[in-house]
Amino acid sequence: MMELTPRPTPVPAVELVPITRDNWLEAIALKVATDQNAFTPSVAVSLAKESIRPDGPEDEYRSYGIRADGAMVGFGQLCKDFRTPGTCWIGGFLIDRRFQRRGYGRAALRALIALARREPTTTGVGLTLEPHNAVARRLYESEGFAATGDVYAGELVFELRSGGAGS
Repeated sequence: MMELTPRPTPVPAVELVPITRDNWLEAIALKVATDQNAFTPSVAVSLAKESIRPDGPEDEYRSYGIRADGAMVGFGQLCKDFRTPGTCWIGGFLIDRRFQRRGYGRAALRALIALARREPTTTGVGLTLEPHNAVARRLYESEGFAATGDVYAGELVFELRSGGAGS
């Protein structure tokens, strides 16, 4: 009897588009499922961080809508002092509840990692994770992130291992 090898699930194409005055209303309309609200800030809160810079005045937040098939399906940010070498942090990452479980999260995470790596001062890619968010943890670990053992603002710190997510 011939054994069938499961085919890898194709990852859909996504595009990262900067959040501007032309698309910010579409971005703030993105919502996660009610049981996920504790896992990620709203897009409005994430956008406020661009002006407030809660991690320090040198850190710059760059916000992106995640587009696929003509719709904004999610949101994510890159954060770091882009003038100096260091880790680029992925934050505010979410896929709208209407578009979850279709591969957009994986595709968007890969796109954000690739964008972070194109920055000449990026020496690593990191993110934080609410400890009870098992779905996100599985995604991040499957793409090469590993827990560092550190905790920041109550969230677990993860860094991308060498060889992770297309390196």
